[in-house]
Amino acid sequence: MKKILSIVFGLAFIVFCSGIILSSFSKSLDEKIENLYIEKQDALSLITGEPEKDKGNVWIDLSTRNNEIVVMGSSELSSEVSQNIKYEFPNEAYEGGFSGVGHAHVQNYIHAMNLGANYDSLKDNNIVLIESMQWFLGKDINADGFFSNFSEKQFYEFIQNEKISYKNKKYLSERFLELEKKSGNKNLYPQTHLLAKMCSSENVAYKVLYQLTKPYYMLDYKLMVLKDKYCTYRYFTSVDGKCEKKVASSAWKEQLNLASKEGQSKCTNNDLYVYDEYYTNELEPVWNELKDDMLDTKLESKEWKDYEFLLSLCDDLGLKPYIINVSCNGWYYDYRGLDKEKRQESYTRLSNIANEHDIDVYNGLVEKEYEPYVYTDVMHLGWKGWLYVSEAITDYFK
Repeated sequence: MKKILSIVFGLAFIVFCSGIILSSFSKSLDEKIENLYIEKQDALSLITGEPEKDKGNVWIDLSTRNNEIVVMGSSELSSEVSQNIKYEFPNEAYEGGFSGVGHAHVQNYIHAMNLGANYDSLKDNNIVLIESMQWFLGKDINADGFFSNFSEKQFYEFIQNEKISYKNKKYLSERFLELEKKSGNKNLYPQTHLLAKMCSSENVAYKVLYQLTKPYYMLDYKLMVLKDKYCTYRYFTSVDGKCEKKVASSAWKEQLNLASKEGQSKCTNNDLYVYDEYYTNELEPVWNELKDDMLDTKLESKEWKDYEFLLSLCDDLGLKPYIINVSCNGWYYDYRGLDKEKRQESYTRLSNIANEHDIDVYNGLVEKEYEPYVYTDVMHLGWKGWLYVSEAITDYFK
């Protein structure tokens, strides 16, 4: 018995000491991260698309402390035009800065999970959600793209958020299992798989199991918190902080004139008004094959359910994001057979669903499908497109 007690006390002592060491390490990281962020804030505010930010909490929390506009989008955030929204805030009419969340394949489910996980950091900020028509093409979202952006940490935090309804926690869990099945790989996130099973099932055994496994998941979460801090710290140390962000002009007409000239200089070899390199490398080689290949395409993806899920979550949390209804290059989709009528139905549907949740939508881009230099390619906002969006956001929130 004495030997057993000795082992138990020894293990308890090791656990106690480990806890003290990890706690000290965590506090040390907090201080270092804070100092690095203050030192490199301007440079860090221009960075989007990094998992250290999109999948965590530390960076998002730091970047939302000074009335920043939080723009949640997808691949358009990486558009390298001088009018990109990250360069337009702060501006002469809106003093808050910019914080971008998202990159390619980040769509409504991931954004919803992020909002639920980072609610305490985001609740006092002006939030913008960029919704693209391309998200709703096909039958469902890309499962591989989804899992490349998935965060176990944010999933757990979403589940633990007491403000979120059981209905939305159940949807989060069931949709995860559905996309996991679609991907054909149940071993990507085995812990989340079990947690999703427990949170979506009405089976009593699963409910009991959930209570029994809570200590394990809490311990695992603590380790994920520490990992988030360490990865953020390492990333911040790698960033060159030599950057001074200037206050942008809010003389939108002048900026639009300059944007038109810039777009004109970049789009010289096609009548779609997409930049030359994109046309030469992506469109010209397959142009004949694209003719009317989308005649039977329907905009009825399961992404609509994810969109409604996101808005239902906003109801739970009392959030009122401003939604940007992003249209597309009209000439291109006309050629492929996805006609204007179908596209208009999608834009209207997106706007109407938001209005049902008392959430405002910017629909100004819908009428600009055929306006030159609004897009850099067939879908991504470009020279003039970003300026229209920045002006609308400034006017809405100022």
